Amino acid sequence: MTEQLTKRSMQLFVLDKSFEVVNLCDTFSSLIWTERYSGYGDFELYLPASMANINMFPRGFYLWLIEPFVYDKNGKKIETRNDVMIIEKTELSTDIEDGDQLIISGRSLESLLLRRVIPKKVKYESIDPREIIKTILNENIIKPSEPARKIPNFKMAIDNSQPLDPKYRQTFEFDGDYVYDAIKTICDTYDLGFSLDLKSDDHWQSSYLSFSVLEGTDRSYEQIKNPYMVFSPRFDNLVSSDTIEDDTEFYNSAYVASTEETKDNVTRRLIKYVPNNSGRSGWDIRETFYTDSDAKLNDADNHPRPDHDIYPELEKYGRDELKAQKSNDSFNAEIALLGSVRYHRDYDIGDIIQFDNTYGVNKKARITEYVRNEDDNGYREYPTFEPFSAEGIDALEDSYGNYVLDNYGNTINEGFI
Repeated sequence: MTEQLTKRSMQLFVLDKSFEVVNLCDTFSSLIWTERYSGYGDFELYLPASMANINMFPRGFYLWLIEPFVYDKNGKKIETRNDVMIIEKTELSTDIEDGDQLIISGRSLESLLLRRVIPKKVKYESIDPREIIKTILNENIIKPSEPARKIPNFKMAIDNSQPLDPKYRQTFEFDGDYVYDAIKTICDTYDLGFSLDLKSDDHWQSSYLSFSVLEGTDRSYEQIKNPYMVFSPRFDNLVSSDTIEDDTEFYNSAYVASTEETKDNVTRRLIKYVPNNSGRSGWDIRETFYTDSDAKLNDADNHPRPDHDIYPELEKYGRDELKAQKSNDSFNAEIALLGSVRYHRDYDIGDIIQFDNTYGVNKKARITEYVRNEDDNGYREYPTFEPFSAEGIDALEDSYGNYVLDNYGNTINEGFI
């Protein structure tokens, strides 16, 4: 049985390891292409098995999703990301009745950062997380001490001219972590995203990889600087939506323990309780337990440190861990493609938008994922929204009792303390 394929609206260039175009793929059974705000994306490409198709997609080559030009409402071309992913896996499935099928899959360029590790124990502290990320990339990719580790044509497009205004200083320690995991940890802490994009100079005469930190644009009702972006059936830009509100793994109090240390046959361990500051009681208190492995009970000379010096460290660790919790709430939606709004023009990955359905759910949320899918049923787009701030839950306080603000000056209401 031979599957009849039609030419698709989604088209792919196949690039070699030097990012040179070597082939074009515009006929396939199905393509699922997923971008993510803070992490690598992925793709799955389904097409009939043949030697020509198998040879078209060598592992280690790249796929470049060709998108139509996007113009603003004044007719000016908008510069968008070059969506490129790595061909990493091929699957061949044979079936007498349904025909043989080839499945090509892989991840976006951000996953290249998993090919480098931070080889020694390091500690970073900065009021601006972008400076820490710059240091990590310089030490392990751009200017490593071992020349073989260097990646040529790797550039940073990190603009820190505008302060992020984080309200508390964070310390990060890494020891053998993948560069990708370290950067993701930093970005997740500050609700930032990141991307690694293919760029070019001189009309694609030379290409390079460009790393960026993403903040997204606030298009919610809680600001007046940017045009609003509202996803709602009222504006005919939602085909369907799924809303999940989940408190399954939500904690607002913690016990924090140091590691055990033994001196003179005496084992010592300290535990600090970090209460919620909302006056909650009974079953409304949700406790968890953390171990702070960095809280040292002895000093550099192996003398016991006083308890009153250690307890604040344990409390700060507990509060930071509680603040770092991510909400399990999510909104998924299918976008009406014939509506008046366009991806990359009116909204983009990482933007903060207003979500409004017919059942009273009206919240601002960040676009954390964007899925494009084409098959015999047509072409569809699916953004995933993550609530930017939960409503009706107590504001966080820092270790000094001050309200913690997000990067937009709003009180964080994630409700973790």
